[in-house]
Amino acid sequence: MSDIGMTSRVGTKTSYGSSAVRGVPWRALTKGKGATAVIGLFLFTLIGLIVAIYPSATAVALVATTAVVVILSRCYREGIETWQIITLTCLTGYIVLNYGFENLSIPLGPLQFLPAGELFMGVALALAVFRYHGPVFRGALQNAPVLYTLALLLLTIIHLAVDVPNYGLYALRDSTFSFEAVFLILGMLWANQERNIELLTKWLMLLFIVATIYTYTFPWADQLENWSVTSGPFHSVALLGNYQDLAVYLLAGALFCIWVAPSVSAWPRWFLNMLAMAQLTGLGILQSRTMYVGIALILVLLFFLRETRRMSQFLSLLGRSLAALLLTMLLLSAAGWKVQGRLGPMDVSGLTKELKSIWPSSAESAELGHESDRRAWYGEVWDKLRTSPTHLLFGVGYGQPLIDFMSETGQPIRQPHNSSMNVFGRLGLLGLSIWLLFVCTVMKRLWNAARQSGKVGGVYSSLRLWWVAFCVLGLLDSLVQPYFEFSHSSVPFFFLLGVALGINRKETMEQTTQAFGQTRFSLRTAAGDSLRGLPQ
Repeated sequence: MSDIGMTSRVGTKTSYGSSAVRGVPWRALTKGKGATAVIGLFLFTLIGLIVAIYPSATAVALVATTAVVVILSRCYREGIETWQIITLTCLTGYIVLNYGFENLSIPLGPLQFLPAGELFMGVALALAVFRYHGPVFRGALQNAPVLYTLALLLLTIIHLAVDVPNYGLYALRDSTFSFEAVFLILGMLWANQERNIELLTKWLMLLFIVATIYTYTFPWADQLENWSVTSGPFHSVALLGNYQDLAVYLLAGALFCIWVAPSVSAWPRWFLNMLAMAQLTGLGILQSRTMYVGIALILVLLFFLRETRRMSQFLSLLGRSLAALLLTMLLLSAAGWKVQGRLGPMDVSGLTKELKSIWPSSAESAELGHESDRRAWYGEVWDKLRTSPTHLLFGVGYGQPLIDFMSETGQPIRQPHNSSMNVFGRLGLLGLSIWLLFVCTVMKRLWNAARQSGKVGGVYSSLRLWWVAFCVLGLLDSLVQPYFEFSHSSVPFFFLLGVALGINRKETMEQTTQAFGQTRFSLRTAAGDSLRGLPQ
């Protein structure tokens, strides 16, 4: 694939669909430096932003500013553009610091409502559109999934015209899902150049390392919250000590390490295997029962895609990780140390209880889960919708809570832990239909791309398979959590999904162009032969 508008430093490399020798990394960026600079930039930018919002030490601000200048200079020397720096910086915050970064807000009067992450992602989108305006941007807008997201956005804006005067900022808060889906376009523009995909994979690798390390700080979450600054437009949230949806990235990161990283990075194989084991073992700390189901779902996915080699890899990794987890639990018990996980202590009995609680009818599920609560929430949403045909067709809109429930910490829960049910409640049957069309279209495209690339192999075969797995895990989590209602999960999901769709679209266009060129060549050859056969 050729780079557009930028001189590539790539020597000999493969295109999206071609086969390649495993273990040969890309060379478009200096090895290991591009994504490292982005991660470092995020850390120092975060320090500078905190100091700017909560002034405490001029010296810290000076150090942060100097570091940002140095890292920016390094990024520009590597050819990383401004909009890419902003994008990867914000995505790192959303994924690693999740709920804390999502609530990091810039003071706007007494409300402090302006969320820093969404503001900077919007700037990145604007810069990317300016960078790729013209046929590339118009082509992205004509993509069916983008049209579906724009249709949802239009419905949302129509509702907000009525709901904002009645409910104020709560209406905007409840509607962020529709606006953040627009970052699908940012991902598609990112996929326009092959070197951007290389940068993304390097960033993902380092991101998974940082996320894994941060996961193992969970037992000290309370101390981190006490040390951390707080921010938030509606209630104060600590920047550190939040671990929401990190389990999705632990499982996705383990798959990335065994499927993608060996082909696109120079990390040694032993390190990748150890990191993948650490990520799956980290699930025992976060105690995410949804991702336990996700593991089974990934195995089913590999079975139907006939990826026997990768299934064998994953099963081997699961066995080693489970053995490591059990050994760790036994050593902790023998030493008399109690490590607290998300749902309870990390021990063998706790793990057994978690696994049994996956089944809704079990006693462990009634103790650890919220299945009865969820059924009640769905009933509350349905009761609101059936009050009138207008509500059933177009939804109740934004601003008013869909359910009446208080969390263990005393915070009100405004929506059911199911993103599709939330779309149904907010936008009615019309919005739900558009959303389901979006999901089905996206999964069909990713599935077909994974099957085709699996047949021909190549550098991007494993990457496409990873994207299918990541999207499946995200959609699975959205069935039991408000996954798309929170920016820390919604923004990275739509961006990464946009990159996957952009790669598929670009390869399809290249194949069409090649086929058209071959057809023209064949017609010209046939015409030349016919003319030579005419009598002189």
